[in-house]
Amino acid sequence: MKRFLVLAHTAPLSGGFTLNDLPGAAGRIDVLCRAIGASLLVSHGIRRDVETLILIRDEILVRIEGERVKYLNPDERSTAALLGKALDAAPVRGAPEARSTPGITVARASLSEAIQHLSGLGARPIVLHEAGGPVESFEFPENPLFILSDHHEFSDADTAAFQQFPTVSLGKMALHTSQCITLLHYFLDRQEANDVR
Repeated sequence: MKRFLVLAHTAPLSGGFTLNDLPGAAGRIDVLCRAIGASLLVSHGIRRDVETLILIRDEILVRIEGERVKYLNPDERSTAALLGKALDAAPVRGAPEARSTPGITVARASLSEAIQHLSGLGARPIVLHEAGGPVESFEFPENPLFILSDHHEFSDADTAAFQQFPTVSLGKMALHTSQCITLLHYFLDRQEANDVR
């Protein structure tokens, strides 16, 4: 299982945002929608071996399972609508995660709690940042959990939660989150093809 955890620093905590202004009034949900599309969508299909997680303001964790998700399309507007439904379905802290639509669940969690839970499932956290070591010399483990930020830098609190994990760079130039995910898929797909041989 490949997982992508995107930290969203400005997205709203409820689903009442307008779909007509995703970059502005919706707190840059457009960045999250592009990241979801890059992680899960392929031409005429969905990557079934991928799980995408969006952690909003260190409070709400939205989980999208490639194996089960339905109604996920390439356009940002419909993806934002799915996120809005998930936010509206967010349970109170301490309650189990809730399902908003098929393949999408939502829970209350902090970054530390999310990492601890996913590590317990066998996920191997890897931080993506241009200051890390070169990706070309990094050997990806099984069940990678890539941690990326939205259009903001990681906060000090973010960094404190994952400072013990390896940091990998896709180059010295800062790229969009969705671009990073696309490049990671390229490296992972190539590694899997080589492993088959």
